[in-house]
Amino acid sequence: MSDNEEGQGPKSTFSTYVAEGDQLFQKGEYVKAIESFSTALSLQPDDKNCLVARSRCYLKLGNAESALKDAETSLQDNKDFFKVCSSAANLCFISSFGPEGPSRYSLCVIRHLS
Repeated sequence: MSDNEEGQGPKSTFSTYVAEGDQLFQKGEYVKAIESFSTALSLQPDDKNCLVARSRCYLKLGNAESALKDAETSLQDNKDFFKVCSSAANLCFISSFGPEGPSRYSLCVIRHLS
């Protein structure tokens, strides 16, 4: 688990935190999974797969804005990153943003796939 309390840095490796986050996600412990993925990202901030994994946790918790932010961050250097493109489009659709949800979904698909 995230062990950077009391100002101490991470005490484990990037892959350990990612694996822990994956296990917590599978158990439905999304808040703890976000903590693990966030600690992993403090070690490797640009890891696309970890950003997508944390994005999925945010989505499960109903935090579409944070989920979309992580998905968009992972697209910054590579807009062809398929896993993120489909996640970003799904996030826009699932989050629905009220009555304008379908139009936002269309815009999101266009923005992320062009």
